[in-house]
Amino acid sequence: MLKDPKNEIGITNETNFSNEEFGGPGMIQYKRWVRENMAYRVNAGVGTYHNFVLDGYYGIIGDTILEKQTRQQATMAFLGGGVEMQRHFYKHVYLYAAIDVLAGYGQGKTEDYLVRVVEVNGQDHRESSLTPGRGDISVFHMNVAPFIGAKIVFNRISAGTEISAINLAYTSKSDNFGYTLSIGDMNMGYLRQRFFINYRF
Repeated sequence: MLKDPKNEIGITNETNFSNEEFGGPGMIQYKRWVRENMAYRVNAGVGTYHNFVLDGYYGIIGDTILEKQTRQQATMAFLGGGVEMQRHFYKHVYLYAAIDVLAGYGQGKTEDYLVRVVEVNGQDHRESSLTPGRGDISVFHMNVAPFIGAKIVFNRISAGTEISAINLAYTSKSDNFGYTLSIGDMNMGYLRQRFFINYRF
């Protein structure tokens, strides 16, 4: 089992079903098999951060409701690593488990919108206008998560998928006015899935 190549390199993409803030990331993955059933792996790639908050309500003026919305966006660079353990299941099919640490940093912008909601014939109509926001933001995010997966292994190609529903994360956001928000989170329902294809050598 995996006697000849000891290295793998390829691409992997992550889909977050339970979190709308972090999109992706798409990553390059490198694996080094140190035993027949154990490998170290390194991931590096890019993703996005997007946050939408209804953070103000100014009341009702006539038939108009006034709200304030804040949107934050940033491009993130990610780097991480982990350990993978596998077991042969059937022919070319392997089952495996892994634990990953992934950290990302990015910079972007904050935009504030004044939203006017007008009811016409029982339906809400919205108009948004951009107002001066808090400017630039920086985002740091780190998470630790276990994964379980299945893959098909051939002489030179390995492809498969892995899934996780547990996540331990820390996120810190700062703007150019000196405001910083830090959040730690242990989430037992954070569902995300990765797909990958690697070249073995």
